[in-house]
Amino acid sequence: MAARLMTPSEAIALQLKKHGVRYAFGIIGSAFMDASDLWPAVGIQVIDTVHEANAGFMAIGIAMKTGETVLVTGQNYPGITNYPTAIGSARWANAPVLLFSPEPGTPVTGKGGFQEGNYATGQMDIFRPLVKWQELATNPTRIAETLARALDAAQRLKGPAQVDFFRDQLYLEAGYEYEPREPVIPAIGAGSPDDVAKAVEMIASAKNPVILGGYGVILSDGQQSMESLAELIGAPMATSYQHNDVVNFEHPQSTGPLGYNGHKAAMRLISEADLVIALGTRLGPFGVLRQYDEDYWPTDAKIIQIVNDGEVAGKSCPVDLAILGDARHTADALIAGLQGVKLAGEPTKADRLARITSENAVWEGELEAWTHESDAISVAEVAKAEAAGEKRIHPRQLLWKLRTLLSGDETVVTDIGNVCAVANAYLRFKKLRTFLHPATYGACGFALGTAMGAKIACPEETVIALSGDGAFGISCNELATCSRKGIGITAVVFCNDIWGAEQKNQRIWFGDRRGATEFQPVRYAAIAEAMDCKGVVVDNLEDFEKAFLQSVADQAKAITTVIEVRVHKELGAPFREDAMQHARRLLPEFADYNSVDTTGNAAAMGVDRLQT
Repeated sequence: MAARLMTPSEAIALQLKKHGVRYAFGIIGSAFMDASDLWPAVGIQVIDTVHEANAGFMAIGIAMKTGETVLVTGQNYPGITNYPTAIGSARWANAPVLLFSPEPGTPVTGKGGFQEGNYATGQMDIFRPLVKWQELATNPTRIAETLARALDAAQRLKGPAQVDFFRDQLYLEAGYEYEPREPVIPAIGAGSPDDVAKAVEMIASAKNPVILGGYGVILSDGQQSMESLAELIGAPMATSYQHNDVVNFEHPQSTGPLGYNGHKAAMRLISEADLVIALGTRLGPFGVLRQYDEDYWPTDAKIIQIVNDGEVAGKSCPVDLAILGDARHTADALIAGLQGVKLAGEPTKADRLARITSENAVWEGELEAWTHESDAISVAEVAKAEAAGEKRIHPRQLLWKLRTLLSGDETVVTDIGNVCAVANAYLRFKKLRTFLHPATYGACGFALGTAMGAKIACPEETVIALSGDGAFGISCNELATCSRKGIGITAVVFCNDIWGAEQKNQRIWFGDRRGATEFQPVRYAAIAEAMDCKGVVVDNLEDFEKAFLQSVADQAKAITTVIEVRVHKELGAPFREDAMQHARRLLPEFADYNSVDTTGNAAAMGVDRLQT
């Protein structure tokens, strides 16, 4: 088609349409209004939020659920500088989010005018370590062209991209000749034939292989291929940290997640592996972290790592063979290459499959019986609450109850925090893109906005957000958007009136000095009601079950329910037991700030050490 005469804003609208962008989030501002005015005309739903950070989380929710690119924008500087936390989260969640960031107009740039930083294009410096691609549009006739490259990059690199432009570039009265182009996103196939052949030989020689699936399986829609490979070679399937949805939990060879608060079954089985097939995972350090006082990572096993990004190959963990390829296509190539090949593990295949069943049963029994934490800190807190007549629920009992109420078809979004982290051991899923999480970026306030985005993308699905009361306080203002836009989700808020993960550190390593980790109870159910959502307060499992089931039913009526659950101040193992030790002070004026383990917790967990 021949180029047509159009304005920059018209070119932007048409290019967004050509790339299939359906949603734009943010708070309206004059800096981009000339462009956003046209977005509804090309089928883009513009969703205004209460805060830009939550707009970013909502975009992540859609991007993680659908894989499509979602646009976020805001007013130059104060609006745009509310986005870094969400954009950083998008990077580590492999979520294609496009940040469309206006700068002040060129006539006033550098004069210290209204809503301006201290130099031109400073917004790009802010986001440089957080995005996977960024570019400045240097001329009004190049904004749409730059936008097209950014949209391609977000999909190609599976992460956030940024287009920076000067706001006055939207106005070019004479117009210019442009025609939106089709997306240019090269497909990633299987690894090289030579690498696949080497992997086939290594798998054939292995007597006890284990497959570890990561987010690359989700990006490639490779669940079935991974399961078929596991069935062929008789391998247990573990998943990397916070990727519980990579494998259908009902598959008999599924063993659950590794890493923080993962499954002991997966850890026990992978500890005995002579070959680990790391399918679509970067093998990040937090995902193989010592847990339950066990160093389970098999240091003597050979490792095949299959990733779609060459920069992460062998970066976090030494590997014997790195394959650059799509997880699904490479798994399919391995299956084809293994046809008719004699497998060293074939004679013990039946025994190994039985072992998976046995270890899963042992872990399930252990998890069901684990009704409360047994460390000294938690036991003392429960006794204190009961003596004061407080009615609270043990967090693990609540999580087990939640597990029984979920079928595995729902979408669950977790926040960062102590109880949410423990939930990693309980959550089970049947299909891809149903467990959304803050990844290792670890942003507080992630769950509510991301759950809202997931519901917008898939309104027919049941969507659950899990948050601690500290994290929920960061994002609860977005409940107003739920009621205004008719978004119906269930938000379960674990209320223990503390920043649990950090207080655990203070109580173990810093002499039980609890600075800045306790706060007054907040009536989140009342806040929900004030924002025209539903709010329920529960302090027992029976009431929780009733409230939860009703909230799920109410989602069909576009009603959001906040279930404020009063839970005991029990605290799971600390997040970073690999990077903490008791406080040691050298100056005499700080002698009282030395600490020793007075609770027995550190010794019991073997955490009085600092690893690098």
